[in-house]
Amino acid sequence: MLLPLGLAIVLLSFKLLDRVLPQLDGEHHGGKRTDWLRRPWPMFALGCIVATLTLSVSVALTLLVPLASRGFVKRREAIPYIMGANITTLADTLVAAMVLGNAVAVQIVLAQAIAVAIVSLLLLAIAYRHLVDGAMRLDEWVVSTNRRLWLFVAILFVLPAIFLTSGIWLGPIAT
Repeated sequence: MLLPLGLAIVLLSFKLLDRVLPQLDGEHHGGKRTDWLRRPWPMFALGCIVATLTLSVSVALTLLVPLASRGFVKRREAIPYIMGANITTLADTLVAAMVLGNAVAVQIVLAQAIAVAIVSLLLLAIAYRHLVDGAMRLDEWVVSTNRRLWLFVAILFVLPAIFLTSGIWLGPIAT
């Protein structure tokens, strides 16, 4: 019963968010109020904040859809937001590890979050333009033909299945 209720609440929330955002034409992008959405560091911080507050990278990324459809954010400008959301998505895992009282789990999650944060911050500070250009070129290449797109989607499903079943084939890991 909670799943349909949760889905209804999420859909209602997105409907309300869609009503709040003003309509923009192709030339006008909201003026000075939304200029900060075009800069990498504020978008990175916004991604961190939204993913931390919602404890869900899925919700944080879903919020980009109405912003992009209304012209507030372009694909290139969303990359820092996604990077920030990616770092803080580990917050819920960290909370779970702390609630369980498992010190080793807390250390592992913190180590992973720190490593992801260091790599993301370095990329954002040093190689941001190259990262964005490369991601956009890869995106254009993948979606340029239906065959490549289908192959990409298939890989998204096949590789995790291979990784999950490879443990079965290799047997138990010795400790």
